Amino acid sequence: MKPTRTYQSAASSGAFGKQPHPATRTILQAWLQNLVVFGVLGLLVSGCSMLPTEPKPNDPAYAPVEPSALEAARLINGSIYQAPLPRAYSQATFFEDRTARNVGDILTISLVESTTAKKEADTEIKKDSTLTAPEPTLFQRFTDLGLETSASNKLNFKGETDSDQKNSLQGSISVTVIDVLPNGVLKVRGEKWMTLNKGDEYIRISGLV
Repeated sequence: MKPTRTYQSAASSGAFGKQPHPATRTILQAWLQNLVVFGVLGLLVSGCSMLPTEPKPNDPAYAPVEPSALEAARLINGSIYQAPLPRAYSQATFFEDRTARNVGDILTISLVESTTAKKEADTEIKKDSTLTAPEPTLFQRFTDLGLETSASNKLNFKGETDSDQKNSLQGSISVTVIDVLPNGVLKVRGEKWMTLNKGDEYIRISGLV
């Protein structure tokens, strides 16, 4: 009697379709859940960071600047022309006025602004339609039966839209000189807060004078 041999494929034996261990499956599921949670939290944090922040009074970026030091010792280079240096107003000549020209000086800026915008739109639609059905003829003999039919329809539409917008600003604000450019132009900045009945209003200015 010959011995019988039994063959079993790798797929049926589970060599290629082997299921992971239950502990490994649990670890993978927990890792995926944590990954999803941290991803959602990251999106929420990034979204909150992009929201605009409300302005607050006493912003250090608009704080007054301390006046600069007195005139330093001028270098003797043998040239007739000497570059101007910041100096105290007590050293000004008889022909100079007391205009702001040094870091820390105060300027008063007058605010005068007015804008007007107007928009108009007119729409008009008219439509007339008429339908007439002639009287039918029966057996080529009966023609005057009073069956003639007619219908008419009229549609009229007219719309008008007006939009006006006006803005005006008048006032003054004090700013300080924060830098003097080589060409003598002053870089200034400042802010002004006003408490009204319905809240606080503020004006901030930064630019060149």
